[in-house]
Amino acid sequence: MNPEVSSPGRLGLLSAAGIVVASMIGSGVFVTSGFLAKDLSPAAILVGWLMGGVLAACGALCYAAVAAAIPKSGGEYRYLHDLYHPYAGFLAGWISIVFGFAAPVAMAAMAAGAYAEVLVRPGLALPVAVFLVVALGLVQATGLRWGTLIQNAGVVLKVLTILLFLGGALFSGLVEPSRVLPPETFGRSLLSVPFAIGQIYIGFAYTGWSAAAYLASEVRDPVRTVPRAMFLGCSIVTIIYLLLNFVFVSTLSPAELLDAARSQTGSITLGHLVAVRVLGATGGWFASLMVFLVLVSTVCALSMTGPRICDAMARDGFLPAWARWQDGKLGGLGSVALVTGIAVVMLWTNTYEAMLSSVGVTMAIFGALSASCVLKLKAMTPTLWVALTVFLLGLGWSVAGSLYSNPMTIVWGLLTVGVATGFYRVVRRRQTILAPEA
Repeated sequence: MNPEVSSPGRLGLLSAAGIVVASMIGSGVFVTSGFLAKDLSPAAILVGWLMGGVLAACGALCYAAVAAAIPKSGGEYRYLHDLYHPYAGFLAGWISIVFGFAAPVAMAAMAAGAYAEVLVRPGLALPVAVFLVVALGLVQATGLRWGTLIQNAGVVLKVLTILLFLGGALFSGLVEPSRVLPPETFGRSLLSVPFAIGQIYIGFAYTGWSAAAYLASEVRDPVRTVPRAMFLGCSIVTIIYLLLNFVFVSTLSPAELLDAARSQTGSITLGHLVAVRVLGATGGWFASLMVFLVLVSTVCALSMTGPRICDAMARDGFLPAWARWQDGKLGGLGSVALVTGIAVVMLWTNTYEAMLSSVGVTMAIFGALSASCVLKLKAMTPTLWVALTVFLLGLGWSVAGSLYSNPMTIVWGLLTVGVATGFYRVVRRRQTILAPEA
């Protein structure tokens, strides 16, 4: 058996659940409703967020069963590698590194950069985003101790910021619940392609509920703690998301929501528009500052969990030895550099909405494959059968709608799989040649 990451057993339930919360609450919740408002009513938007929470809970239930059987770091890579085939694990690992962590790191930093422009001056978005990715990556590379302290502080800041924002909005008198009443076309909109595509976007915002599984080897009593952390974090975030989006769609008029949705920058600063409406210009500025810090916390959390996949793959020989998490002050430099390097490239070459679509579809497909690992266990219960069925049907419907709307996603997906497959064959051939010498 390969050795695992150093420093085992340091993370308790609250720290592990904090990683889940920090990984989930990122740029998505402050962006997605702006995009959804182009085609959906406020009532449909809220139903979409509720459905996203149900699917996340079902996925967490399946992951929890697999995590209990395989209490080791690596997440999807480890599950598919151990329960299906090394190739499946390799493919899932690369997809997780690129689409599950590097892209969300870039997206959270991109959103933080957009808030920096609102707070300071135009022209700061890209420089601020690149600085955050590199600087927070270096913090995580120093080791688990500092990364955990900063991550925990970020979670506290994140939750307090959102609670203050919600409190100010809900008691401001500006919230109009009548705006979320279902229109006559409500039923049809729930079966529409835009609603299915919206579930992909919402699913991205919920991505992170499995974050504790990536650090299972570093969690105390992982068989019990990892599943509890996923459920606790997922429950907290679902409630927060529903309240936040209720505030968004009931505070801004339909015309204002559409104005926010017309441009990428407007969608990213949706939270700022609501903050200004509720708290005035000065209060809105401070609220946006807190949202900026929330997004910084997300970059920090993702920079902490993503490199663990690199470490697991390097220990299995699917990545170079420098990608392992080593002992020492900068022991995580190699694995962190891989994730943050890809994130920086994405910052320079992609828009937010383009990444949102491709990341959402890709992670939905591989999330479904990873959840299906529960079928390889001997302890399938009726609850697990129901959870897996709901999870797969929900993701299948949303992926089908997205691919129907944007067929080019299939091309990029096949290209990614093809490149990964070629690299896998090279690695396996090299392992076969070196095996007799080892």
